[in-house]
Amino acid sequence: MKKNDPIDVESVILDAELLIKYHLPERGIVALETSLDRHPTNTQLREKLLELYISQKKLDQAASQCIALSGLYVRAGNFEEANRCLMQARNLNPQASVSSKLQELRRLQQEQQRLNTPPVQVITAPASALPAGPPPTLAGNLAEVSIFDVVQVLENNHLTGTLVITKDPIEGKVYFTEGEIVNATLDKHAGVEAFKQLMQAANGSYFTFSKSPVPFAREINATNNTSLILDLLREYDEEQHADGVTA
Repeated sequence: MKKNDPIDVESVILDAELLIKYHLPERGIVALETSLDRHPTNTQLREKLLELYISQKKLDQAASQCIALSGLYVRAGNFEEANRCLMQARNLNPQASVSSKLQELRRLQQEQQRLNTPPVQVITAPASALPAGPPPTLAGNLAEVSIFDVVQVLENNHLTGTLVITKDPIEGKVYFTEGEIVNATLDKHAGVEAFKQLMQAANGSYFTFSKSPVPFAREINATNNTSLILDLLREYDEEQHADGVTA
C-alpha cells in the first residue's frame, strides 16, 4: 500500500481494540504504528495510539505522541486541543521539551485573535504438510508465545511447511506456502473451519513446524494471514456474545 492510499480508520482502530481484548496489546500498537507510517497526519489513529501507549505504561512514547498531535492540531487551527496535548506531554514526561512549543502556541493564538480570522482546516483523506522427518524448524508452547507470533515468524521468513498443533486429544495441522496460510486440517475438518477450531484450542497447545520442499494446494483464501486471524477472532467474539459469554 502506498503512503497516501486511503485508509479505513475505524477498521484499523477496531482491529487494534480486538487485539488488546485478546491480550495482544503489542500487536495493537504495531497495527496502529504501521498505519501511521502511511498516514502520519491522521489524528484519530494518533489519539488511539496515545491511549494504548498510556495503558501499557509507555510514557515516553506517549509524550512524544502528544507532541506530534499538538503539531497536527496547530496546523488545523485547533489551538485548544494543541495546548491540551502539550500539557499532557509535560505531565507524562516532565523532561519533555514543550516550553518553546507552548510559547509559540500562545503567539499563534494571539495572532489569530488579532487577525480575527477563522482557523485553517487541514483536510485529510477519508477513513476509508508433509510428515515430519528431520527435526522441526520451530517448536514451543503456545502458552508462552501466541499463535499470532508464530504465524508472523513463518510469514516474515516466507517458509513453506506444516505447523502441527497438539493439545491432547487434539492434533491439527496448518499448511504454509511461502509464509501464507493455505490450508488446515483437524479430524474431519479442513480449510477455514479447521483453522478456526485450532485457533480456539491454541492456548496451552504445543507446536512444531517442519519445512516442506514443495508447496501445498490452496484451500484457504484470505487477503493475508493477519486478516484471516482477525476475521476468525471477530467471528468467535460475536459467537461468545450471542451465547451471553464475555471474554
